[in-house]
Amino acid sequence: MGLAMEHGSPYSRAGSSSRGCWYYLRYFFLFVSLIQFLIILGLVLFMVYGNVHVSTESNLQATERRADGLYGQVVGLTASQANLTKELNLTARAKEAINQMMLSARRDLDRINASFRQCQADRVRPQARRSPWGPWAGHLTSLSFAFLIREDGDILEDKPM
Repeated sequence: MGLAMEHGSPYSRAGSSSRGCWYYLRYFFLFVSLIQFLIILGLVLFMVYGNVHVSTESNLQATERRADGLYGQVVGLTASQANLTKELNLTARAKEAINQMMLSARRDLDRINASFRQCQADRVRPQARRSPWGPWAGHLTSLSFAFLIREDGDILEDKPM
């Protein structure tokens, strides 16, 4: 049996109001609510992060599918690159052949133009010069001489033919 405390004893509480049942029940419900919150939080976190194996497996399968798709693209692009390289080599060879043909044609054209200019010059020179023998120059039979004649008409050398 406990001793009853008197109101003015040194062991009595300051503030003479006694605490009732609801004061303690309030703290009880507070701690119960805190425990419920922690349990619910644990369950939510377990639902989000707890099933690690299933999500890891699905991520692994998705990664494998993606890697297979990328490998297929690499193989396709490699084949395409090989075809384009062959086509580029063929067109480069064709270009070189065409450039050689064009260079040859240009040389032929220059040669023909030079020949044409020479023919034009030869055709114009005899008409512009007068023959020193007059109209009978083409009828000399006994002696024929080849003359090198300058543009001004001077004879440089004469050789019997």
